[in-house]
Amino acid sequence: MKVMKHFLSMSLVLALVFVMPSVCFAAEYDFSSVKKSVDSNSWSYIGSATKDKAGSVGEIKVTKMYDADGNESSSYSQVYAKATGNGTSKLVTKGSWYEVAIPAASQSQGSSVGLYCQGHTPWLDCKISGYWNVH
Repeated sequence: MKVMKHFLSMSLVLALVFVMPSVCFAAEYDFSSVKKSVDSNSWSYIGSATKDKAGSVGEIKVTKMYDADGNESSSYSQVYAKATGNGTSKLVTKGSWYEVAIPAASQSQGSSVGLYCQGHTPWLDCKISGYWNVH
């Protein structure tokens, strides 16, 4: 019995050794199963991903858009997105991948790069789901 416990403990340690690097350098922030609020007049923090290699662009895909109450809506199709609080904004349309420039200070491997979004229509707050890749 003691040998079996030792074997299971070692197996768990080995499993963690292989899993932890992928957690530490996760190049994608997956928010496809949650609804992140986006303000129509100011930048909203959506989430961040840690770069697994140096690079100057991230990629965003908004898979679904919702009204402010969280109901899926066809009236919403675009938001502005930017990498970090001081990045350059890019208009993105639901359903397609878009490259977003990452500022020089956040381009190195291991940098955490935040995604910020703002509504496209000034009077309509919304919610979004999707993916943020920074590789």
